[in-house]
Amino acid sequence: MTKIKLGTTIYKKFVDFALWLPDATDVTLILDNADFSAQEFAMMAENDIWTLRLKEAKIGMAYQYRAQLSDGTTKVFSDPRAHQLSSADGKGIIADTTFDWGDDEDFVPPPTESQAIYELHIGTFNQPDQATPGTFFTAIEKLDYLQDLGVNMIEILPVTSMLDGFGWGYAPIGLFAVEENYGGPHGLKEFVKAAHQRGMGVIIDIVYNHMHPYCNLPEAYFFTDGLRDTPWGPRLNYTRPEVQDFMTDNIAMWLSDYRADGMRLDFTVGVRQIDMSYDDLQHEIPGGWQILQELTRVAHHTKPRARIIAEDNGANNYLTKNTRAGGAGFDAQWNVEWPRALDVALGTTGGPGNFGDLINEMNRYYNGDFLEKIVYAESHDTAALANGNRRIARDFNPENPAAPNARAMTILAGALTLTAPGAPMMFQGQEMVSRDGWSAQDPLDWRDAEKFGGIVEAHRHLIALRRNIYGGTGGLCENSWYEVLRDETYKVLVYQRGDVQPVVVIANFSGVKISNYRFPQLANIACQPSADGQLCDEQEWEVRFNSSWKGYSPDFAEVKIDTIKAGDEVDLPPYVVLILTKV
Repeated sequence: MTKIKLGTTIYKKFVDFALWLPDATDVTLILDNADFSAQEFAMMAENDIWTLRLKEAKIGMAYQYRAQLSDGTTKVFSDPRAHQLSSADGKGIIADTTFDWGDDEDFVPPPTESQAIYELHIGTFNQPDQATPGTFFTAIEKLDYLQDLGVNMIEILPVTSMLDGFGWGYAPIGLFAVEENYGGPHGLKEFVKAAHQRGMGVIIDIVYNHMHPYCNLPEAYFFTDGLRDTPWGPRLNYTRPEVQDFMTDNIAMWLSDYRADGMRLDFTVGVRQIDMSYDDLQHEIPGGWQILQELTRVAHHTKPRARIIAEDNGANNYLTKNTRAGGAGFDAQWNVEWPRALDVALGTTGGPGNFGDLINEMNRYYNGDFLEKIVYAESHDTAALANGNRRIARDFNPENPAAPNARAMTILAGALTLTAPGAPMMFQGQEMVSRDGWSAQDPLDWRDAEKFGGIVEAHRHLIALRRNIYGGTGGLCENSWYEVLRDETYKVLVYQRGDVQPVVVIANFSGVKISNYRFPQLANIACQPSADGQLCDEQEWEVRFNSSWKGYSPDFAEVKIDTIKAGDEVDLPPYVVLILTKV
């Protein structure tokens, strides 16, 4: 039996409509005319799918469905698979899905080990003014900046339709519809195409753990018992085959129709655990783990190179284990404990600061692979005004978040994230010392990119080192890491990344200058010896990055140093980070 394509299918002389609605006894399509009148057309049902072929329908026209339900009530629904919903009244829009991709077919995402991710919110990333939300087109205006910064993967917060057309994006009213106020389907395709032309891949954030309480989906899409309700809205029924198809068709659409290079699934623990308790087998949601497996399977079948990321909070190895071994099949998961551990080490949580939690997170490898975790100092969650505004600079120095020590701390946090085991991610504005808590109503202040141009330059250099653009820092793309020195008294941490092309990181977490600090050891002897047999620790190491450089900020207390070897005594300014490679 041929599978009916749900939603709208546009042909030259007509449009096909198809709606799955199992508890309806009668369904009428209401089609809006340009003169604000409406036409009504009866639909025919077969196996719970209501269909209609209509020559009167044209691209750009609004439509909705009125259904007589089996319980005797009458309800009006939007099309669950509409590619665009009107931000004014939530009606479906017959959207033109054609697009000229040019030579985009040739685009290949950057290698996973050298990806540098930048998370942004389309509505606030580049707003024309305080009252006007940003769009895909205004975001395109800043892609050259991101390319120059060295970013090669962009992760965008959800762009599915939102109530009132603006918000974080995590309360969807339609999973197939691209937010009209952002530029709709065409705008998203233009954004992806423009990013690809600059060598940057695009990851799209999507929410499957709940829908908005006022979404207009029929009740057949949701659980009907105690599993239905979440703190944020109703939960989809993951056990129903038609809902499973709804979800897997959705993830395939983003990867094929919009040519996304990855997907980040929001709060997947809300798909698999009733009380979000992470791994309590007594509270598993029926069908939850299975739908996650099916989503990753379909995603990888649709686009084998796609990077599918879970935000789960459970730190469960099975999330990123392949499905043949019983895993969920994700490629990576957010390391949500990383920013908290970094805060503890930096002393921004109010305590004395210690390295224990940070070392534990450095050592956290899912299934032995450092690329299975995403590490970040800031994200939309940590930086959010609603969550307490944990912007690094303000968290460190609430009274003067633009002070030299706050700027030095911003570089230190960025350097640790970009040199740690894991795929690094930054949040919009982090590199320009954004200090205000993020919300969907507060635009990124682009004046900071010029005001703190030196700090932006520091992040540009760090990203280049992480990607091994200058050569010699390939260890940052290797799997291994070693703790070399942990000095809790002076708050100095030294660690090594890589064996074949080792990189050593020295960080002073204290707010005071440490004079004549002696390094008894600089590297782990596991790295490759030199041609004359010298062990790594016996060799000189070249300073490739020095965060105290006055070029980053003229008021920094710069220490001038070109090379270091074990046994040397070095002055370490407050919050300095040095990155070394073998001479």
